Amino acid sequence: MEARAFEALGLSPEATPEEIKIRYKQRLKMHHPDANQGDRNSEDQLQASIDAYKILKLNGFC
Repeated sequence: MEARAFEALGLSPEATPEEIKIRYKQRLKMHHPDANQGDRNSEDQLQASIDAYKILKLNGFC
């Protein structure tokens, strides 16, 4: 599960906690409906990023 989470965020498993947090915030801003003029096409990627971050946080990576 952790490997998929890193992949969803576009990071390697060697990423530091700071790199994980930065990438997570970038992906939230990029895929949030407000940033896409209400376009809901990237909602799946937004949810995947949220889920990935939760998995990494629960497993002590950040």
